[in-house]
Amino acid sequence: MQAAIGIEQLKKLDKFNSVRIKNALYLTNLLKNIKGIVLPEINKDKKHVFHQYTIVLADSYPIKRDELAKFLEEKGIGYGIFYPIAIHKQKEILDMGICYNLPKAELLSKNVLSLPIHPKITKKDLDDIAETLSNV
Repeated sequence: MQAAIGIEQLKKLDKFNSVRIKNALYLTNLLKNIKGIVLPEINKDKKHVFHQYTIVLADSYPIKRDELAKFLEEKGIGYGIFYPIAIHKQKEILDMGICYNLPKAELLSKNVLSLPIHPKITKKDLDDIAETLSNV
């Protein structure tokens, strides 16, 4: 049953990816002038399908990531924090006795947040997300 559903979903993959890309470009245009938000890199020579639209909050953004997450929740805006712990700091890696010093990875794990750009999101939703982030 799951395979049959998966096969049908795969038939829609190109369309879904196309919509995600359009949504990402639209959101990028809305967010590009907000100080303190580092946007995903868009390289015209490569195809990024934006499975996730992950931003980085720089020190110049008015609030920290976890405060922003709470603020987004209050506004009814979805978000994701998919990597709250840098991979090299996860229990399974530490249990193997592997020890790395990766300060940039640790900093990013505390400052990244993914915004919704899925195929069903509307331009109004994207406008609301951008307005909320600019009004922090």
